[in-house]
Amino acid sequence: MKMYKKLFAGAIMLFVAGAFLAGCSGTKTSNSNHIIVGTAATYPPFEFTKDNSSELQGFDIELMDALAKEANLTVEWKDMGFDGLIPSLKSGQIQAAIAGINITPEREKMVAFTEPYYETGTVVMHKKGDGIENLADLKGKTIAVQIATAQAAEAKEIPGVKVKEFNNIPDIINEMKIGGSQAALVDGPLAAYYAKKFPNTFEAFKSGTPSQPIAIAVNIDDPELVATLNKALQKIKEDGTYKKISDKWFGSLEIK
Repeated sequence: MKMYKKLFAGAIMLFVAGAFLAGCSGTKTSNSNHIIVGTAATYPPFEFTKDNSSELQGFDIELMDALAKEANLTVEWKDMGFDGLIPSLKSGQIQAAIAGINITPEREKMVAFTEPYYETGTVVMHKKGDGIENLADLKGKTIAVQIATAQAAEAKEIPGVKVKEFNNIPDIINEMKIGGSQAALVDGPLAAYYAKKFPNTFEAFKSGTPSQPIAIAVNIDDPELVATLNKALQKIKEDGTYKKISDKWFGSLEIK
């Protein structure tokens, strides 16, 4: 009798442990076609929210939705700070991340990337009429950047400047409006977006650094998802869907 009690108790312990571990897995689901995708929705025109709502919009959002449709995937979006995307991938809280993420050697050590879906270069955004025309004019100035971005690393290589890091782009815009920072290093389409939105306030020029590829980041242990997204990306490029989305969000945006 005692032996049966021990076996029963052991079975209960195994059941509880299994339930606990399943609960800790966070993002795993019985539906293999369901993926949780992280983004940082403060980076127009790539990803941002509609006015007075939490509804996501932008190039990256429509691109991911198109890829999911092509690959027969269902997407659950998870909005977070940009600096939380890669840690969330590594911990398994999300399966993919799309947020204008540049491919860098450092990031490739931590996550896998799809084939690039866009290329963009860094530009210097500043106030109109402030006398800033090139990188040399930034000496002695304060430059705003978003934390954990390629631009944050670039800014620290510019001699004679003070670098201030912010969690999101709206904070950078506000900082520049009040004069706390005299310039910001950002991706070209973003600067063009704000220059168009505030034509009497902001303008930008190219920093001269080479364009960098942008891709979807995926958990490094999920090559199957990388392959699935790559196949879908190739398909929507061939059928014109990619061009339609790109023209919608970038067609009128340009930094000369």
